[in-house]
Amino acid sequence: MKHALRMIVAAVLAVVSASGTAAAVPPDSATGTMWLCKPGIALDPCDQDADGRPGAQPATARYPDGSRAALSVTTVGRSGLADENGTATALPGVDCFYVYPTVDLVPNPVTGDRPQPRAEELAVLLAQVGPLLGHCRMFAPLYRQDTLPQLAQHLVTGSDGYAGPGFADVLAAWDDYWAHDNVGPGGDRRGVILLGHSQGSIALEQLIRDRIDGRPGTTAQLVSAVLLGGKVQVPDDRSAGGGADPDSTFQFVPLCGASAPVPAGCVIAYSAYAEGHAPGAKSLAWSAAPGHRIACVDPAALRHTAVPAVRTPLDTVMPTRNLLQGNDIAPAGHLAAVLRDYRVPSAATGFARFPGVLTGTCRYAPGGDGSAAWLEIGGDLDAVLGTSGDAQLGLHVADYGVALGDLVAVLDQQSATWLARR
Repeated sequence: MKHALRMIVAAVLAVVSASGTAAAVPPDSATGTMWLCKPGIALDPCDQDADGRPGAQPATARYPDGSRAALSVTTVGRSGLADENGTATALPGVDCFYVYPTVDLVPNPVTGDRPQPRAEELAVLLAQVGPLLGHCRMFAPLYRQDTLPQLAQHLVTGSDGYAGPGFADVLAAWDDYWAHDNVGPGGDRRGVILLGHSQGSIALEQLIRDRIDGRPGTTAQLVSAVLLGGKVQVPDDRSAGGGADPDSTFQFVPLCGASAPVPAGCVIAYSAYAEGHAPGAKSLAWSAAPGHRIACVDPAALRHTAVPAVRTPLDTVMPTRNLLQGNDIAPAGHLAAVLRDYRVPSAATGFARFPGVLTGTCRYAPGGDGSAAWLEIGGDLDAVLGTSGDAQLGLHVADYGVALGDLVAVLDQQSATWLARR
């Protein structure tokens, strides 16, 4: 309850700064879907043309008010600082379909039924998947999500969350993308990476069940599904349900396993918690289903084909004040409501990279009435994150950042595997 009340207070304090942002509305597609990012639309916030080429060099993104954010990277290492360009040299061979987590402070839309792009929605997209903009065409639908105060209220009262129209928006956007954008000029289907976090992961879990799992025509196009901070549940002895397991999130789409090359068409899922802060019952990492556990796939172990139980160095990439348009008073800028307890690095680039400072390993702990499974984060958390996280949510808002460099590398490998197989 304490965490929920803090979220409500943070949301109220942040509404003033967020409400003054003007929105540039992307044009409707053939079915009326509203997009946060879509390659080729006028003033695409992700600044990609229809083929995925960046509109500026070096690469930038465009906030709804027209201001720009750099996507370059500063590496923080033992030898000092080094800046890197955030662009890619080749046209993306695959697509990304991203569903953002809970960031809305008030319903989107406030009135009517047509969502409008907001600065905080783009900010969280950039923070979590911005480094992928040079690696895939980015499709990110707007949806009418449950807000931060609504989810805090659900946490306090114990009522069911995600009861609004948001998940239907995501499914409709997927159907639009599949019908109009996944088919190339020659009629060939494109590979697609699904990317979600928190509420966005829960929406994509439903999408996979309804549109992909057990359907060969769509399963064949799945490069990877990155579902962080959600509730992907698997049997203790298998990586998917097998066809008739009501407690398994998916029946046929498996978890990714460490092998060379990294397999495509599988799920990467975890919730991150700091070492020494193991999750308990009712946390995101907890399963009460007998014979099942919450999924944990360490992307660094995938990248280096390491044994999952071995602690591996992580390639951590965090957003900077520059990316989030923060300042000394509100370093996290547009994400002040969700990153208020985190250290936000200051750099002229959009991201700060901390290779090998943090470590990760998947942990499992059975209990009397369930079990917990999570990605345990060790190393100098204070230097990188400035916090060990919340007792219930752990390092939830940094789920992507703690291993973002590893995720990008793994998704590149999976894309290469998928393209070679095609």
